[in-house]
Amino acid sequence: MANLPTRRRSNPNIRDVWNQSQALPRTRKSTTPNWQSLTQLRHWLNELERDASLTVDLADTAAIRDMANTVQGIMDHVRMKIMDVVGIQDVSVSDVVKHKAAELIEDMDRVARQCEKRRSTLMQMAEHSRLWNVARDAVELWMQNADSVIGMRVFVPLKGGIISHGR
Repeated sequence: MANLPTRRRSNPNIRDVWNQSQALPRTRKSTTPNWQSLTQLRHWLNELERDASLTVDLADTAAIRDMANTVQGIMDHVRMKIMDVVGIQDVSVSDVVKHKAAELIEDMDRVARQCEKRRSTLMQMAEHSRLWNVARDAVELWMQNADSVIGMRVFVPLKGGIISHGR
């Protein structure tokens, strides 16, 4: 049984493909820092994308506004970091590094656009929440006024079962 030739699968394992795509390509030593910078920026972008998509309490207007400000900060930070990646792309002589930098720029731009949409949605939600709070306060005031009007009336039973109210 040990003498039988092993047969390789024609379809590569997904893990093998992933490992090959993430491995540092064989390039000059001068491109290694650029590749490492791109990898670090990719991880940084993934963390920021996660932070920008955190949930927020829809009943808390202040929390919604805080999250909108956080998303705005993330969006601004991503747009600034795009310039770093463009710089890496410009100075690199390796086509692989240039290609990875271009992919990262596209992903950073996508995250910035998603942050812009999320911020817009959060601001709309904050405005709707504010309007609901104003409406709720108006209803509460109306109910308090109605309660005070009802509380001033005195109901006096009359002969024959008829009730009169007076002030």
